[in-house]
Amino acid sequence: MADESQQHLVARLVGYLARLRRPALLITVACFAYYLATLWEYYEWPRVIYLTILLLLPVLPQFGNQARNPVWVPLFSFGLLALFYYDMSQEYLTDSYLRSGLLAFSDIAANFEITSAITAYLEWFWTWWRVAAGFAVFAAALPLLGRLASWLDRARDKYQQHQLAEAETRRQIEQRRSEERAQERVRLRALHPMSAATRPGKMTGFEPQLLAPLAHELPRSMFGLLPRSVEGNQLLRALTMTKELAENATFWDMKLPDDEFALVNPTCVIVSGREVTVVHARSWVQGDVTWRLVDGELACFDNATGHEVGEPKQMTEDIAHTHEFFVRRLAQLGVTIPVSTVIVLLPSDAGMGTVEPIKWSDAFPILGLPDFVTKLSAQGPFDHRKPGAEYVIRTLRQLTSHPSGIAPQSNEYLRETQATLPRNPYETGSFDPYAT
Repeated sequence: MADESQQHLVARLVGYLARLRRPALLITVACFAYYLATLWEYYEWPRVIYLTILLLLPVLPQFGNQARNPVWVPLFSFGLLALFYYDMSQEYLTDSYLRSGLLAFSDIAANFEITSAITAYLEWFWTWWRVAAGFAVFAAALPLLGRLASWLDRARDKYQQHQLAEAETRRQIEQRRSEERAQERVRLRALHPMSAATRPGKMTGFEPQLLAPLAHELPRSMFGLLPRSVEGNQLLRALTMTKELAENATFWDMKLPDDEFALVNPTCVIVSGREVTVVHARSWVQGDVTWRLVDGELACFDNATGHEVGEPKQMTEDIAHTHEFFVRRLAQLGVTIPVSTVIVLLPSDAGMGTVEPIKWSDAFPILGLPDFVTKLSAQGPFDHRKPGAEYVIRTLRQLTSHPSGIAPQSNEYLRETQATLPRNPYETGSFDPYAT
């Protein structure tokens, strides 16, 4: 038992010394720098070289295996500090060569001055017993310092555990409250089932019945096949009406690689004068309604009755994965153009509701179609002559759907989409990224 307790004490002492390794190293380096500056002023080159070698002794192990012999570094460092304390506190002795005790032997040996050597030795012995006593006091105080450090560590750990416990309690309470609110919403939907708004919303001019007579435009900056979805067709006609389709580069009917998991094909991708926008259009319930975030879900409420309309929309992570896919694909080509993702709610024939300022997964804004068109117009038209425009166009063209319906592969050089639109080069500029 005695041996085990002694081993435990030695292990703790080693742990304390290991903790002091970095502070001891920093203090030693600082003192050496000051001392070497003093010697440099007096042009004492041999002692500068000698002390530089001593300085490297505790420093070199730090650049090697730091787990090797962690104890001797602070011991040796503090021993050298004691030597510096003595050497810097000495005044000139009768011999002009002598300034310190221990380090003076190199000067004495060169001049064979025995009397000065004896004087230096006695002076060194008289001074170092005080240094040794101070070092002994410091060594005796190490266990006390270690106990204090351990007590502070335990106090910090208890405080952190208390904070974590309180955070976990708050999380559980909020989770139970959220579950109760969800159950209440389910009960209210069962009591007051609603699939549409009771009153029409605000008319925007982008309603499907108003856009239906509008003919499609096929500008040179439009790539891919015509959208097959209802949302894509309505968005295409809306951008045609506002002239945004002709001013920006747009990519439709995109089909992301099959070997990329957890991705959702966007409705389209728009390249404006400022950024690349990945658009996910949604034809959800509209009218005199308000879309808001409730317990992490996107819910629609009828403004007239206050009841929830339809089922809430779950904010899945596939949109975030799709956003990261486009960011990564452009970054691989060294293109630094910003990439944004937006969820656009399209108006119905009953008009457009209100969308509160919310974000999908706290990252991507959810906008009504009129607000999205206003935002897109403020970004300015796309300029194909800008640096990097060539790689943006080629990369996004390769991600549009092939007429056969086959998705492109991301692990090989992607083929360019078969052109379904006229490709006439621009009259200005030396390179037209739209030309095949």
